[in-house]
This record gives sequence, structure tokens and C-alpha cells, in this order.
Amino acid sequence: MNNNRCLMTQIESKTLGAVFLIAGTAIGAGMLALPVSTGASGLFASTTLLVSSFVFMLCTLFLLIEALYFCPNPETNLIGLCRKLSGGVTESLAWILFLSLMYIASASYIIGSGEILSGSIAAFQDHTLACSLLFATFFSAIAFFRMSWIDWLNRLLIIGLVLAFVLLIMSSTPHIELANLSGGNPLLAIAAIPTALASFTSHIILPSIRAYLDNNLAKIKKSIFLGCVIPLIFYLAWEFIILG
Repeated sequence: MNNNRCLMTQIESKTLGAVFLIAGTAIGAGMLALPVSTGASGLFASTTLLVSSFVFMLCTLFLLIEALYFCPNPETNLIGLCRKLSGGVTESLAWILFLSLMYIASASYIIGSGEILSGSIAAFQDHTLACSLLFATFFSAIAFFRMSWIDWLNRLLIIGLVLAFVLLIMSSTPHIELANLSGGNPLLAIAAIPTALASFTSHIILPSIRAYLDNNLAKIKKSIFLGCVIPLIFYLAWEFIILG
């Protein structure tokens, strides 16, 4: 009985970790760009765009899971999926696109984090390169070990993100003017579609989530849904605060 209870607790803990991993992958630099790109369209158009993007990207995640289950091996990655479903040419193209995307994302976060660290710590001022290398070394060491290490670190970061966001809401709410929420040109929301879609992107970690949850389809689907709902709540609240 105790063994079964411990097993269930471990499964639920992994599911929660997967939810946070999906949410943490989606919530990124795009959050800063959302109010800028959608603000001119007004609150109603911005909200409609975000909800529509959430539904669309959620559907694509479920479609990707369906494609992944064509591969019996639960540890099959996106490259392996392309090879199995489309052949060698598509696999080569996927390698190029995937590595390019990862290089751009990694370089952006490493450089940006280095600038933040050098500007926040007096001892590291004017040492942006050293801070960037320190940031990259630390997270590379975490990623080198097991998925569970990334899971627990990500949980700490998500908790910190939530606490910071709650403090932001509490400090910003008194300054919101409801009159600012009206108006706007809804047609301008069209230009913000790429930013909104990118803000719900967590597809690259789905193969890892599948392996981490031991190929349990029900848990994977639950993680995908909740992992996408969390960014939606963040974005809607963020839009309301900034536009207000």
C-alpha cells in the first residue's frame, strides 16, 4: 500500500514538473513584446488574439503528440520523428532549422543574462562576457545531468516568477485607469499574430516530456493543457496591467 502511494506521489510530482517545464518554455522574452505589439489594437482585440493563439497552439501540441506516438520508442526526438515520417531530406532540413533556432535562442538568453548580471552585481560591472560565460556554464552543467535536475531548477524559477508577477500586480493595480482600456484599432492585432503565437511555443521539449512522464499519454495531455493555461493567465493579466 505504501509503495503504491509513493508511486502515485512520484507520478503526480512528475506531472507537476512537466506542467512547469511547458509553461516555463512558453513564457519568455515574448511576454515583454506582447503589450508593445498588441497595445494599439485595444484590450478586447488583444484578449481575442491571445485566446485564439492559445487554442491554436494547444491544438498543434496535441497534433505533435499524435505524430510522436507513431514512433514506438518514447525517447524519439523531433529529428528522429522527421526521419521516420518524412525521410532523410526532411531530417537534414530539420537539423538545420533546429540548430539555428537553438543557437539564436541560446545566444539571446546568454548575452541578455550576462548584461543583467553585470549590471546587477557590483563586482561584475563591465565584465559582461565573464557573466555570460558564468551563466552558460551553470545551466549547461544542470542540463548535462538528468532531466530531474532541470525539473527541480525549473520549479524554483517558476515559483520565483509567480511571486515576482504577484508583486508586480499588487504594485501596479492602484495605477490602472479603466479609461485607458477602451479604444484601439482591432485590425492592428493582425500584425501581432507572430508574437502571440511564439508566446505559446513549447513544442521543442515535448519529446523530452513524453520520456519524462514514462510515455503516459493521459499525464502528457494533462501537462500540455495546464502548461499552456498558465502562460495564458499570465499574458491576459499582463495585457490588462500594461494597457491600463
